[in-house]
Amino acid sequence: LCQNAHSVGGSLSGVLGNFLYTLNPVAPFICTSAFACVTLLIYTIGFWARLGFGDDIDTAEEKRSRRVGHVRVSRWANGPRKTTLHKGDHCE
Repeated sequence: LCQNAHSVGGSLSGVLGNFLYTLNPVAPFICTSAFACVTLLIYTIGFWARLGFGDDIDTAEEKRSRRVGHVRVSRWANGPRKTTLHKGDHCE
């Protein structure tokens, strides 16, 4: 199903791109830029709606999980850091 949707989307964008190019050679690029900006806004608004605004992501996810009733365990923050750089060490 995902491959079919990808194929249909690629075909439609190819046909639309060719049509827009016949109208104005810059039109496909303007259309693509506008689509990318709208997609960015949708994702950003979605994250703000999910986590809120003002807290860092770890605190916001903890508040959200408590509100939903889940127990959140941050797996990446529990263990010691594997990479530490001490005075005199060189990073290559």
